[in-house]
This record gives sequence, C-alpha cells and structure tokens, in this order.
Amino acid sequence: MNNSYRELCSFIAPKLQAMVFEPDSNPENNNAGGARALPNVMPDIDPHVLHLTRSLCVHLECREVVNLKQIQAYLTQGADLNTQVTIGNLRDCNPLHSAAISGNGAAVAAIIASGQLKDINSVDGHGFTPLALLCGARVKKANFNCRFTSVLEERNARRVGLEALLGANADQHITDHNSYKPVHHAARHNFPGLIKRLVEHYLATDIGGAARPGDLINCPDRLGNTPLHIAARYNQLGSTKALLELEANASALNTAEQTPLHRLCMSQYNNNACGGHIVCLLLQHGVDADLKDKKGFTWSKYAGTNGMDQLLRYVRNHSNLALADHENKATAVSAARSNVNTGRKSGIPLSQAKQVFKCLKSEPSTLLQSCKVVIRDILEQEHNQPHVTDCMKKAVAKLDLPHELKSELLDGYSFFE
Repeated sequence: MNNSYRELCSFIAPKLQAMVFEPDSNPENNNAGGARALPNVMPDIDPHVLHLTRSLCVHLECREVVNLKQIQAYLTQGADLNTQVTIGNLRDCNPLHSAAISGNGAAVAAIIASGQLKDINSVDGHGFTPLALLCGARVKKANFNCRFTSVLEERNARRVGLEALLGANADQHITDHNSYKPVHHAARHNFPGLIKRLVEHYLATDIGGAARPGDLINCPDRLGNTPLHIAARYNQLGSTKALLELEANASALNTAEQTPLHRLCMSQYNNNACGGHIVCLLLQHGVDADLKDKKGFTWSKYAGTNGMDQLLRYVRNHSNLALADHENKATAVSAARSNVNTGRKSGIPLSQAKQVFKCLKSEPSTLLQSCKVVIRDILEQEHNQPHVTDCMKKAVAKLDLPHELKSELLDGYSFFE
C-alpha cells in the first residue's frame, strides 16, 4: 500500500510543478530558475489594521462595544469596517458580522450610521450575510453563546439591529448553502418578532411596481422546507404561532412530500408538551392527519416510531382532530413496537413503547372525560329513578377522587351537560 502511495505521489508531483512553475516565453518575466513566478493575488493588509479590526470584532462579539462613539475610536486608530478577519468560529467576518451574530443590535445600527461600510450584504466565510446572522444563522457546531440576561432582552436587541439593516436596504432574499433565507433562520431560532417584521417589510416594499421575488412566508429551502417546516422541526412554538398568524401554509409539502407536522414528529427531541401543542395548532389549521409522505408514513407513525408518548398524550387530551380513529392509534402503537423489536438506530426502550400504547388506549385520558363517562353510564343504568341529583351523587361517589374535588363536581351542574 505504501509503495503504491509513493508511486502515485511521484506521478502527480511533476504535473503539479509544471502547473505552478510554467516556463514563460518572455525572458524578462522568468526568475533565476527559468520559471515564471506566480503573481501575488492576495491584497496587502497592514498588520496594524488587521490587529485593530480583529480587536474590534472581539469586543463587538462580547457586546463591550455598543455605540458609535466607541466604534469611531477604533476607526480613528486605524481599524477598518470592511476588512475581514477570522476569530474562533467566525470565519472571514467583518465587524458588522461580529455585531450581528452576537445580537449586538445597537452596534449594528452604529456601524451603519458611521457611513464607512461599503457593502451591507457582504457574506462571511460561511456564506452568511449580516441580516442572516442577526436572525440566528450560525455554523452547526459553533461554540458561540450570546450573553443576554433574558430571552426578551435578546429579542429586543436583535430587533434594533434588524430595523437598522432593513433601513439600509439589506437584501432578505439572499440565501446560504442550504437555500435558507433570513426568515428561515429566524424560524429556526425562535424569533417571532423578527419573522413578523421581515414579512411586514417585505409586504410594504414597492419594487417599482414589479412583482416581489417569491413568497417570503412560504419560501422553500433546497429540500423544499418552508419556514414553518423549520419552526416545527425544531419545536419552536413562538415561531410556529407567528407564521400561522401570518397565514403560512400549514399543509405545504417539501421534496419528500412531508408537511410541517411530519417534520415535527421525525425528531425524538420534540417529545414534550410543546411538541404536542404545535401538533394541535397545525391540525387546527387544516393539516390532513392521514396524509402520508413518500415513505408511506403519517405523522402518527413517525410519532410512534420515535416513542413520542408525551407528545401523543398532550395531543389526545387537547385535540379532537387527532387520533380520532382506531387506525391512526394502531399505526402509532405498531410503529413503536416495531422500533423496539428491530433495534433501529432511533430505537426506543420497551418502557417507552408501552407508554405510547398506554396513552393511546381507547379509555378516556383526562379527568374530565373520565368523569363524564362514568356519570353517563350510571345515569343510563338508573334513568328510571325519579331524582337525577341522586344519580349524580352516586356517579361521583364511584370516582376515585379527593372529597374536595367531588364536592366541586357536584356544585358544577354545567359539568354534566
């Protein structure tokens, strides 16, 4: 193997050398070795400027520089707002990129106000514009934490930066390598206020009477996922609500013929009440619960496969549109059992599969439903008795409930309607 590797290198090396040091017909351009030297295509950057710009980026990222006065102090010393540097996970970024990714909205506005920026839509080394970074774009494994005391503080800070960028005509239709627009990133990172402002600005912009570029609310990425697909996939309730309020298409299909509901149930991390809440919202907005994707999976089958007992329990307790028929329940339970038996990569423990079965059993799952069923049965059995109130007392007495709660049930006559 080593000999083959050496032979390969010996074969390639002369060809590479010929490409780099190709002889020139003009003797004046030849160096001492008779080969043409490559031109210097890299721009000359003053080390002092580079150092100051890098220092400015670091302080912007930490939100230690936040206003125009502080930025002008750096510019006076020689920093350049258009020079791109690399700092940790931020590759080839200029000061505006650093301010945007950290949510330093005040600094974003100050940099724009300085008048020294040449391109508001410049991309960094990862292909992100400042607008995309402000909306949450970042590399998947980037070790980067925004330093805010609360979610509200971060959202307000980013909103300030967004207003400045939109006011400077930042283009929100520029996409990254995944064909994500800034609105996709805002949906992914749960910035509902940014989503609404982006859409509002999009609808208010008059492009000389020409048609606007596409539908921002339902714009697809390279896999056909709309912002609502992204919000559902990452279990972002705030983003989901904002998009549905803006009349996003809850039944939109991606390239795999999956709705946002499918995408939600494809991730085990969404097995919680928040995920269940999003399921109910999507169903209320017209998603077909029986729709199958290209693999032949319904949303409930994905939920069963991933052992999403908490999500299914929430849905069953809060939605009359979901799991209404026996077939959907059976499919979810079968998928859960199959996942355990086959030991799939996304395998779930047997106990979790049993929880799926338990929460999908035909018996009522909520206290309210349980009470109604027991009382109805008792009343049906004793309907000939003259006093209905006595029947109610008998029904409530049979319930395994604390005395205080039984008294409340007897007092609430509307409960038995």
